Amino acid sequence: MLGEPKNTSYDLRFQFLGIAIRIHPGFWAICVFLGFSMRMSTPITLFVFSVAVFLSLLIHEMGHALAFRRCGIRAHVVLYHFGGVAVPTGMESYFDHTSGYTSKQKLFVTAAGPSMQILAALLVIVALRAVGKTDGFLTAQVGMPARLTADPSGTLDDIIMSLSRSDLAWDLRHMDEKMQALFAAADTNNDQLLSLAEHDVFQTTFDSLSEQFEQTSIPVPSVTTMVIKAEHKNRFIGAQRELLDAADVRDDSLIRISDLQQTLQYQISFESELLNKFIFIFVMISLFWAILNLAPVYPLDGGQITRELLVLFNVHNAIPKSLFVSVATGVAIGIWGLSNGSMFLTLMFFLMAYSSYQLLQRYQRGY
Repeated sequence: MLGEPKNTSYDLRFQFLGIAIRIHPGFWAICVFLGFSMRMSTPITLFVFSVAVFLSLLIHEMGHALAFRRCGIRAHVVLYHFGGVAVPTGMESYFDHTSGYTSKQKLFVTAAGPSMQILAALLVIVALRAVGKTDGFLTAQVGMPARLTADPSGTLDDIIMSLSRSDLAWDLRHMDEKMQALFAAADTNNDQLLSLAEHDVFQTTFDSLSEQFEQTSIPVPSVTTMVIKAEHKNRFIGAQRELLDAADVRDDSLIRISDLQQTLQYQISFESELLNKFIFIFVMISLFWAILNLAPVYPLDGGQITRELLVLFNVHNAIPKSLFVSVATGVAIGIWGLSNGSMFLTLMFFLMAYSSYQLLQRYQRGY
């Protein structure tokens, strides 16, 4: 069910590094489907999405094919509606262990795919960091702190963390009348700025009163509406000072966090929105697909790694046990995908779980 698809007259064929590559039309169809699901509805964004997915998955499968070649086995690559597959010549089934190469070699071949994909994503990230740009995936989507990934977007975080709670403030003049009236008493130095320190003191006092009068807590204005006094620029050097200078465009001696964010975004992104989108999709797909492929489900790499590890360590009934793990994990991930509204993930893993169940039945019957 999930093996190499049949040849069609619409297949795209070419060779790369001496390895035959076939792209089934179902691959482009699933790219369009996934692109629409990610709200890429225009033809050009769908094209960019499809190219990014194509390159990412091709790198993955080329990793397998080149590893096969290193083991002295010819293979070709097929990209189709369930991703891709590197097909070794003469390999009859997923549990065929008379195919002439060892479990250690199989582990090497299997691990080569996701390893190449992760390496490609990391190389793109490192190259972007080297020129002061960002992919925007690890920090914005995964939520990893910018300083842990050397993301230049961390420049703003560094500035904010270097300032004290007396240096960061909200401009009362740009709040609505109700908020101004509320915080007027908190502005102890009457500079029309409500510092975080002043807000803390006011909050503590208000909380003690609210316990007596059963009042709700006072609101906390948005971080993006904060300001920094322009005089604080002298504390910084390098990229941080350059960012502060570029964002200091108003005549009120204040630098707004919102201006810093917009200026930084302009500096760390390419002028081409499509190029930014392509890089983001490539990094996202490469990391996501590589990690997803490590799930212990046939025919994903994780399922084959599980099988070979059990065989390598001489576990009794290694192959049936790996197939049982594949069925259970496939069903679990399918249910998770269903609960999170990912129909593609649900369909794919339910099909793989069913395919693994069929393989398990065949193996137990001795076929």
